[in-house]
Amino acid sequence: MPSDETRIIIFRNRVRSDVADEYGARAGQIFELAEKMPGFVSSSDFTAEDGERLAIIEFDSPEHLAAWRKHAEHRAAQGEGRARWYEAYSLQICAVLRESRFDASTDAPALPAIEEQRPFERVQGEGGCACGRIRYRVSGRPVVAALCHCGDCRRACGATPVAWAAFHRTKVEWLTEPPKERASSARAFRSFCPDCGSQIGFRYPSEPDYVDITIATLDDPDAVAPRDHLWIRSKVAWVHLRDELVRHDRDFVLPPAPTS
Repeated sequence: MPSDETRIIIFRNRVRSDVADEYGARAGQIFELAEKMPGFVSSSDFTAEDGERLAIIEFDSPEHLAAWRKHAEHRAAQGEGRARWYEAYSLQICAVLRESRFDASTDAPALPAIEEQRPFERVQGEGGCACGRIRYRVSGRPVVAALCHCGDCRRACGATPVAWAAFHRTKVEWLTEPPKERASSARAFRSFCPDCGSQIGFRYPSEPDYVDITIATLDDPDAVAPRDHLWIRSKVAWVHLRDELVRHDRDFVLPPAPTS
C-alpha cells in the first residue's frame, strides 16, 4: 500500500518514428535496471492511439527515488534519450494524497458516501514548554486546528507553518504560573515561557472566549490534526503544500464558542 513516503514517476514521451523498434529493446534494459533498485515497487507502460507513451513507476521513498535518479547507467540512458530516442517528453514526480480501492470479489457495488467533516474529538491531555516551567491542561473539543503561515508566527516561533488549536478559554487550565504575554501586533497577544522562550498561546482580544495553543507543545501532539492552512498569502516559497487541507488567504472568524 502507498504511504506518505511513496513517490510516483509519471513519464510521458513520444519516440522518434525512425528508432521505435530499437527503443523497445533499450527501454527493456532500463526497466530491468530499475527493477533491481532498492525501493522499486512497480512499473506500468501504456501507448495511446496517437503514439504518446506513458510510464508509471513507483518507489517507496524519496531517498530510493533519488538513488535511481542519480544512478550512473540511468543518467547515461537519459542522455541517450535526449540525443537519440525522444521527440519530446515530460516527467512529473508525485506523492500520494489519498487512495481508494475497489475489488469486485470482496467490496459492495454501491459507491460509498463521501464522509462529511466531523467535529473534532475531545482532547484530554497536558502540555508545556521546553524547560518545564509552564504546564497546562486542555479538556475539551477544539473549535479550529490550523497551520498558520503568517509572518508573525514565523518570527515568533522560528518555524513555518505553525500548528495551532483553538479552545474555549474555560477548557484550558494553567497547572503552573501562566506564561508571559506580549502584544505581537495591534490586535493579538502571544504567550510564551519567560525562561526557554517556547511559544505556547495566542489570543485576540476581539475574541475573548478563545485561547489558541501551539499543538506542538502538547505532550501528545497527535491528539489534534490541523484541518486548514491560514495566511496562505504569506507562505514562504519553499514550503510546498501536498495535502488536501482547506486553504485560506488570511485567517477567519471563529464560530460561536462551544461550552462542552
